[in-house]
Amino acid sequence: MKSMLGNIKDFCNNFASVISDVVNTDVIITDSKMNIVGSAFQYFSLYNDIKIGSLVADVIVNNHNVVIDDKSKVESCRECEKFKVCKMKAFIGVPIRYENRVLGAISLVIPGFKVKSLFDSCESTIKFMENMAELVAVRMINHVEKKGLKRKISEIEKVMDIIEDAVLYTDSYGVILYMNNSFMNTFSGDREWIGQNIVNIYPAFEIYYREQKELENLRVSLNYDNKTFYGTVTLKKIYISETEYGIVICFKTFKDLKKNTNRLLTGTYVTFEWLQPFISAELIKKTSEFAEKDVNKLITGTDNVLNELVAKAIYNRSSRRNQGLTLVYIETVYRELLDSYIFGKYGLIRNMDGGTMIIISPEKMNFYVQEKIAEFIKTGRLETGDKEKVYPDVRFIFCSDKNLARLTSDGQFSKKLYYCISENEIEIDDTVYNNYLVFRKMVLSGLDYYCNIYHKKKVNLKGIDIKYMWEKFADMPIGYLDKLLEKTALDGKIYREEIKPEGVRGGVNLESLRELEIKRIEELIKKGYSQKQISEILGISRTTLFRRMKKYNL
Repeated sequence: MKSMLGNIKDFCNNFASVISDVVNTDVIITDSKMNIVGSAFQYFSLYNDIKIGSLVADVIVNNHNVVIDDKSKVESCRECEKFKVCKMKAFIGVPIRYENRVLGAISLVIPGFKVKSLFDSCESTIKFMENMAELVAVRMINHVEKKGLKRKISEIEKVMDIIEDAVLYTDSYGVILYMNNSFMNTFSGDREWIGQNIVNIYPAFEIYYREQKELENLRVSLNYDNKTFYGTVTLKKIYISETEYGIVICFKTFKDLKKNTNRLLTGTYVTFEWLQPFISAELIKKTSEFAEKDVNKLITGTDNVLNELVAKAIYNRSSRRNQGLTLVYIETVYRELLDSYIFGKYGLIRNMDGGTMIIISPEKMNFYVQEKIAEFIKTGRLETGDKEKVYPDVRFIFCSDKNLARLTSDGQFSKKLYYCISENEIEIDDTVYNNYLVFRKMVLSGLDYYCNIYHKKKVNLKGIDIKYMWEKFADMPIGYLDKLLEKTALDGKIYREEIKPEGVRGGVNLESLRELEIKRIEELIKKGYSQKQISEILGISRTTLFRRMKKYNL
């Protein structure tokens, strides 16, 4: 690795020649590692290796001037194995400093006949040498700063080149100083434009430089190179001094603005990090890996609210996260309108090429629509009412709280569709409903959240309190549990009242549901059914059955 002076070796060599011409003697410039980085020999060529203990080393190590009028007076010289053959009679060396740091040394190697002329004006010679050392230090620092500045400019340009917006930087008259890759792609630009006036290339830009007003997202339409730019322009002045400034112009196409808007669609704020209080870490890891696959997916679990949240997190992690997202709640769409709503000329699929469609409760679709979706998934072809054929690229995520395998075997769900989507199925079974540790995490994070927004003192729950909530409320919908935590944060104590009508799903008390489930499982066990058979009869997975049997101590 080169030293600081080693980086300006050509300069040091030239500078040594200049000094040598002035003082008419041999000159050596060395760096802090005692490597020769510049030299000019008029009389000798012996000096090419500087060692510890030498006169040059003394200058660098001890950071002081060394002035010797007769080398025989110096013990280290007398002990040198080349003492007798060395033609040097005298020596003057000064350190090259930057602040308190020694960067190297400039040394005069003086033959006998030059000693008198140089040492008669010794103080002037030393002062001259010190000035030369200072000049070398300044040149080296300028080199370092210039190199650093070039690196910083290069880094800034690389950052600007990955920005999607088209960015142009000019002086106050329009002379191009910089343009990023997006600008060149949008306006068919070229690096050869740098140094030219943008107004001469695109006269439409003249208005920005004539008025020189700062603009913010002004909608514009520009004709250029037989093309048209539709979008917004932002113009800002960058002041270099009190009176001098440059101009940065940023262009955003309407297409890019629309794409950025898609990033704020409903559901895209749901991430796997946000889901941590509701499902286990193992399930998050498994599901996030599942999200990377650009395939149609089936999500099943006992709570469709949670299934939907996972689907949104999958979308947000997928490669399609910047494309359109549409949620279809089958229960809210009239049967007569479902077909045209999804497949019509102005339907969802036709108008969301590249996007993702999340369908909630697909088992509630009629068979005709189920079969039609299966056919579209298989062929990618969409035929509208006027027999037009289009091929929109759409990915589906289906969310169901039913056992679709059981429904399919019973003839209540399309085999064609089930076989299309069951290849990539993930079961949301390790959640707040059946995993105490996940339930505990949700309770604590929820209480912290509500205590914070209401500026309430933190509610310190004991383990027995969370156990009570787990036994009493674990089967409640997430929305009800959340309200329960909000009330607990407001009251500063656990909510221990008996469950009211809010704790009812579909009009049935959940305590009764739990008792019926325990009784039903016990009956099936007594009749000798296997866990696989029991899970099929109850319409749940074997994993869910195992967890419930463990929870109920069956």
